[in-house]
Order: sequence, then structure tokens, then C-alpha cells
Amino acid sequence: MTDFEPDRHQLRLNRLCERTIDRLHSKARYLRERITSTYNVSSYHAVDHAVLHQSILNASNELDAEMAAMIAAGEMSRDIASKIKLRCMCLGLQKSSYRDCCELIQITDLDELDNATISVVVIPDRYLLAEIRRRSRTRWTITISAGLFEVVNAAVLALVDPEWPVVPIGDRVNHFAARVEAAFDGVHFPRHAAFSPADAAKVEKLGSFVKMFIIGHELGHIIAKFHPESCATSHDTEFFADLQGWHSLYSKIWLLAQPFRQLYESGRITNNWDRWNWIKSQAPGEDPVLAQQLIFESLTQNERADNTMLHSLVFLAPHIFFRAIDYHEWIMTRRGYTPATHPPSLARRARILSIFPRDLAERVRSDLESKLDARIPPPK
Repeated sequence: MTDFEPDRHQLRLNRLCERTIDRLHSKARYLRERITSTYNVSSYHAVDHAVLHQSILNASNELDAEMAAMIAAGEMSRDIASKIKLRCMCLGLQKSSYRDCCELIQITDLDELDNATISVVVIPDRYLLAEIRRRSRTRWTITISAGLFEVVNAAVLALVDPEWPVVPIGDRVNHFAARVEAAFDGVHFPRHAAFSPADAAKVEKLGSFVKMFIIGHELGHIIAKFHPESCATSHDTEFFADLQGWHSLYSKIWLLAQPFRQLYESGRITNNWDRWNWIKSQAPGEDPVLAQQLIFESLTQNERADNTMLHSLVFLAPHIFFRAIDYHEWIMTRRGYTPATHPPSLARRARILSIFPRDLAERVRSDLESKLDARIPPPK
């Protein structure tokens, strides 16, 4: 495991990126916090995703036009322009990933992370990389490559893309593999400009959930250091981190569900302990589980539909991540690289489902996993 220390060339490139961003005065907010051509850099928290989608698209187009003018004037080479675009994406992803990390730590309220200082670094690397490094007793760094986000994003877009069904089922493996290879080689797919507002919002939400699962998984690796009895082998450690990633993501979804979302976004509740205390305050002396059920039964039809959609996306998020890894490792093997020695994705998917009641696990398997397998079949 190697630490990430930028070299002189990388520092010069960072300074050039910052100067370029500073030149684009009206676009600085988007370039620093929102801009990316391939992946959602926002938290789901209190975001109008249809508006966010259009803002990212506009800012991305303006950045492309600005850099095209600089290239035409001889002020910048195409190679530098490509690196700046990637660095802008990494800066945005790094900020939002750190924000997601802090949010998940706050929501899960884990004793192992008390007094811990965790930083997140997103590096402009095409390889599948996500790792942790312990810097001191309480300081940790999570390093994630932009390539991981791009490959996962290719899966998210393919899952929602309205034109994807026109690809014959027999050709979908090669078609999706070509997308992943292009992402691996640095070809940025255009964002979902042709999507309806509803589909654009779904992409933003689903992409955000997958990213949170990745962050939660890496937090799981940190927590695993405190539980060596559960992590005798490398595969045990990956299973442990997967379950922690799922626990973190699922905890977040409860706070986004109606009627708790406004309480969460206003800061009145910050974690699930707060949520349960609020439920108890609404029905003093009652069984809180029953009180919650009564609260859900009082929701409007639209609120129930929104909750159902959120839960469907959160159950789907880990499986999109595993499918993207399947394709990435398959392509790496074809190119002569040795992929990481992770447990088989089928085993990881089964381990997450094993913590649910049998009937719920079967519904997830039949309703969501089968749709994923039909849309993006496993690689050959």
C-alpha cells in the first residue's frame, strides 16, 4: 500500500488548474464543487437533482469552450487541457467525497471512529483503486482513483440510459465492456443530456448512493483494524468492509425517507438515534417500532412512492459497484494485468443479502438483481 504524495509535476499541474479556475470567475463555484463530465460530485443532501444536472452540464460546456479558446490561441496544449479537466473533476470529487465521509461518520456514530481524523484524496488515476493508510494512531487517509468513479458511473448511466435497450441482449456484454474500456482509457462520456428530468434525478441519486457505498466500504476497512477477530483473511476483511459500507448507506437512507427528510435537512436530527428519539416523542409510552409503522401509514401516496424509490436505489447501489468491478477486472486481465484478489462478486452480493430476512432477500434478488443482470449481464 503506497501513500499518495504529489510530485513536482503534479504540484505544477495543481497550480495551473487553480489559476485556470480562478480565471473563470462566474464558473468557480461549479468548477470547484460541482464540475465533472462523468460523475455526480454532489451529496444527495438537500439537492434539487434536475437543477444540479443542468448546472453541471452548463458549467462543463463553458469550461470546454473556454479551454478550446485557449488552445486555439496557443495558450494551452490539448494534453494540458485534458489533464486540467481531469484535475477539476478530481477536486470536485475529493470535496464531495470528504463531505460524504463526514456525513456517514456522523450518521453511523461508531465508537471506533471517535476522535479519528480522516482525509480523502481522489487521484487522477485510471486504475481501480481505493485504499486506506494509517498515518498515526487517530489519523487515516482514504485514497480513491478517478478511474473507479468513472467505471462505476458508466454502469449507472447504462442502467438508466433510455437508448440502452436497443442494444441486443447478446451484444450488451461487449457494448458495456467498450464503455468501461473507454472510461479506463480516459474518454469522458457526455453526461445524460438526453435524459428526462426524472431519469436525470434518478442518475444523480443512484450515483450518489454508489459513491456513498464506496466511502462506507473504505470506512469499513478502518473499522476492521479494530476487529482482527472478524478479519482473519483478506476475504474476511472485504466482507466486513462491504457490510459496514451497506450499514452506513442504509442508515443514511432512513434519514432521507419521508417524513424524516425535512428534520434531517434542517439539522433537527443528525443520526438514527435522533430519529428514534423523535419517533418516541411523537408517541410517548408506545412501542417505537409500532409508532414508526403508524407514521409510515399516515404518509401520502407520493411520499410512499418516494420512499419506495429510494429503498430500491439503495438496495441496487452495492450490486452496481460489484458489477463494475467485474468488468474492470475482466478488462484488466485481458490487457495482461493482474487484478486485485477480492472475493468473487457473487459471494459479496450474497453476503450482503444474507443479513436480511429471507423474503426480503428474495425480492431484492428477483426484482433488482435480475434487472441488473438483464441490463448489464456479467462479463463472459
